[in-house]
Amino acid sequence: MTAQPWLDSVIDLLQQEIALSSQIDAQLVLERDALLSRDAQSVAQYSQQKNTLLIDLDSKHSTLMQTISEATGQPQEALSDDQWLQTITDARKEQLSKLWYELHDQLKALKHKNLQNGVSLNRVVSRSRFLLRLLKGDNSPQTYDAKGMESSSRQGSLGKA
Repeated sequence: MTAQPWLDSVIDLLQQEIALSSQIDAQLVLERDALLSRDAQSVAQYSQQKNTLLIDLDSKHSTLMQTISEATGQPQEALSDDQWLQTITDARKEQLSKLWYELHDQLKALKHKNLQNGVSLNRVVSRSRFLLRLLKGDNSPQTYDAKGMESSSRQGSLGKA
């Protein structure tokens, strides 16, 4: 669930720009090597590929700035680097905040439901921790008993001989 639909588009465009920048960097290395070896045909080929990537990068950046401009309601020319970066940061904070509150509400509902059903939330959390440790590969018997409950003495029934 996204707070601002444009934010995902901006993130995607930034990732594409980073990938293109890496490709351009690789092309520059190839072009330099071809220049050093005095291979005119390779120089022309790498230069053409680099220029194509630069045009693509410029296009992506224009799309990125247009998207941010539409989101902020400010013309592209008026957006400084700090402003568009702050716009993205604020949107991301808002998105994370909404997700946090959604998670908090779900946990409250789960707690209420579990209390109504007579199931202890602590037991559910303890079992979840047990499963998480199992998934991470830590299934030490000293930490959990046979039911997956944390043992208060850290010596669960699985750890007893």
